Amino acid sequence: MLLLVGGIVAVAAVVGVLSGGDIPPDPPRTAGLRFAKGQVEGTDTTKVTTVRFGPDGRLYVGQQTGIIRALTLERRGPASYRVTATEVIGLLIDIPNHDDSGAENRAVVGRQLTGIEIAGTADQPVIYAVTTDPRIGGGPSGLDIPLDTNSGVLSRLTREGARWRRTDLVRGLPRSGENHAGNGLVLDRAGSRLYLAQGGNTNHGAPSKHFAFTPEYALSGAILSIDLAAIGEGTFDLPTLDDPDRPGTADAGDPFGGAKGDNQARLAADGPVTVYAPGFRNPYDIVLTAAGRLYTIDNGANPNWGDAPHQAGGRCTNDPRTGGKRQEDTLHYIRAAGYYGGHPNPTRANPANVFAGQSPVAVANAAECEVRRSGALTTFPASTNGLVEYRSQALGGAMAGDLLTASFDNRIYRLKLHPDGGLSRKEILFEDVGQVPLDVTAQGDGDVFPGTIWAGNFADGSITVFEPEP
Repeated sequence: MLLLVGGIVAVAAVVGVLSGGDIPPDPPRTAGLRFAKGQVEGTDTTKVTTVRFGPDGRLYVGQQTGIIRALTLERRGPASYRVTATEVIGLLIDIPNHDDSGAENRAVVGRQLTGIEIAGTADQPVIYAVTTDPRIGGGPSGLDIPLDTNSGVLSRLTREGARWRRTDLVRGLPRSGENHAGNGLVLDRAGSRLYLAQGGNTNHGAPSKHFAFTPEYALSGAILSIDLAAIGEGTFDLPTLDDPDRPGTADAGDPFGGAKGDNQARLAADGPVTVYAPGFRNPYDIVLTAAGRLYTIDNGANPNWGDAPHQAGGRCTNDPRTGGKRQEDTLHYIRAAGYYGGHPNPTRANPANVFAGQSPVAVANAAECEVRRSGALTTFPASTNGLVEYRSQALGGAMAGDLLTASFDNRIYRLKLHPDGGLSRKEILFEDVGQVPLDVTAQGDGDVFPGTIWAGNFADGSITVFEPEP
């Protein structure tokens, strides 16, 4: 249900109207754990989409505009922090944009950024980020603009002395005709593989006006696995279909310009970019816990923004469909490769859904014709996005191993897990967090501000901090 319309969050739309008019009861509030709350002073951030601490102790704040700000913070008292220095990292906005034909468009400036992962060392931090075409189409008007649906670029930014160097690792990842794109990232324990929460191109599986009639692509709507070791230090351009509107077999502008699917990336089982877990509409963030388990929260469908795929002869099609019911956001434990989140993708499910006579998949996954909701651990009534594991032993270790998530209902939810990875309890940890909290992160005991929790607010660009009280 995440809607960032022209850079503004449509809060009323994402909270939505519950089916049947019934409002489910709130989960309980966390009792007995005390945190002091404050706002970070001296920030100049805007449209905050992601917050992460780096190994150098700085808070890296990603903005929807493609800018990353690295904030040096000073603690002045309980829950009182101020920015003492800001480094603006603008290398991502230098990535050229294209139209959906593949032609470069220098008039389009900036990139959409919704997730980062930080690695490396204090002396040489490393940022991973996926950015896309900053234009947003679709929506209630059905605005169909020539934004590049192959515009996703995975970049690595490496600090070298006083400068940063950008390496584009993967190019040609999908981007919807609305605003769903490549979102949160997490490295595996070995640091050689990235998991990417890749947004889908549709509301509920079928193309629709609100998503500019773009169908699901072979790499859209999934948790993707990216083999960094296989890519190495070069750039991997995803192989695409042969676009009939571009002469020759090596299409001009490749891998850019999805051409509504005619030039989308092909799914190669032996390539460095694969589908790890299919069936997600718009997974905003992804967490790999200390126990080695993957979790994500998927944004549910908006009412009347497009329906589930049409079924014909037991197989789903990419025919456009109006309507569609509202779905709540859902928490998923991705137990293993192949876990299906329940959002259909007819392009992967049925190779008969061709683009200029071609299918981008060699082997079908028929399960992706089905709408499933049974695998979710819990649901949320409003758009719920940023996700982090709390790893501190603060407050007697009461929250160690819990998941925390930021929601547009102005709350941080606490999710206590079973030893087997399931959910044992959902609570409201904080209310009145800020101005549309979109992301959340937390500090461990060995970090610069142990046990603290930080929320990035999209609407006003502020950062809210919660500090455990002794």
